[in-house]
Amino acid sequence: MANTVHHHIHAVDAEHGAVVTLPHAEPPMWFSLKRRDAPKLRAWRDRMARIGHGTRTDIVADVALAEARAAEPAPPRPSLPQDGDPNPGERARVRPADNAKDWVEGEVLFIDGHEIALLRHDAEVGNVAVHFPRLGYDWRRSRL
Repeated sequence: MANTVHHHIHAVDAEHGAVVTLPHAEPPMWFSLKRRDAPKLRAWRDRMARIGHGTRTDIVADVALAEARAAEPAPPRPSLPQDGDPNPGERARVRPADNAKDWVEGEVLFIDGHEIALLRHDAEVGNVAVHFPRLGYDWRRSRL
C-alpha cells in the first residue's frame, strides 16, 4: 500500500500524551505528543482513542461474501468537487501515484478535496464503494 500512511498509536495517556509510529514512512518515524503540544494533533489523538478497536468476529469466507452480496453501499455524503474534478455519476479511474499500473474504475459516488469514492459492480458481491484518499493517488476521467 504505497503512499498511504498507517498510524499506530502505541499508548494514549491523558497526562503524558501518545507515542505514535508511522511504520511505513521512509524511514519509520515516531513522535511523543505531550499534553501541552499541538492542540489539533492532541484532538486527533483523542478522537482516535475514542474510536477504539471494536470487536473482532471470525467468519468463514462464504458467510462474508453472502453478507457483502446482501449489503449495499451507504448513501454518500454531499460532494464538494474542486475545479476540474469529475462530478458524482461520472466515470473515473484511480490508482496510487507511485509506480502502480492498474487503475480502479467506477462511477464517482463522492468527491471532495481529500477523498474520491468510486461505485463499482463486482460479479461476486454486487455493488461496492471503494474510497481513496486524494493525497498519493492519481485520478482520471474514464474514456468510454
